[in-house]
Amino acid sequence: MSEKNLKINEIQIANRENSRLIRLAETNAGMSKANVSNYKHQIAKAQTIHKLRIKELRNRLRRAVDNTKLHIKTIDELIENKEVLHDQLKVAFHLGEVQCNWCHKYFTPVGITRHKATCAMKPKKRVVRKSKKAIDSHKKDQIVRKKSLEKEVVKVKIKK
Repeated sequence: MSEKNLKINEIQIANRENSRLIRLAETNAGMSKANVSNYKHQIAKAQTIHKLRIKELRNRLRRAVDNTKLHIKTIDELIENKEVLHDQLKVAFHLGEVQCNWCHKYFTPVGITRHKATCAMKPKKRVVRKSKKAIDSHKKDQIVRKKSLEKEVVKVKIKK
């Protein structure tokens, strides 16, 4: 395998692992959110029946809220890592190529000299890559999920 293919393969493996970790963190955050609502329900039920168990349930609720916050933080870190991996993959795909300043397409060093003559006439033309759009939409979805989890955590009031 060439150096380019080895780098691409290495980055794709890291990207798959990062995606797996994001899905795992989202699942864990969702389960923590479910635990929070379960413990709130149990506390409300236990207040009418048993006063002794309330302290234990409040401790569980506090731990579930802390776990949810931890998973939200993990999701943020993994999303940032995914963006870095995407940039590394882009660099690996275009190893030894030069990017045009105006249209942002990649060319060989010889091809860029021929291309600049035609592209320089249209300096305002700008192309946004589909992969960048996909990353941005995925990031927006992640942010929406994170905000819904944070709203759920904020709703919980823990009595000491």
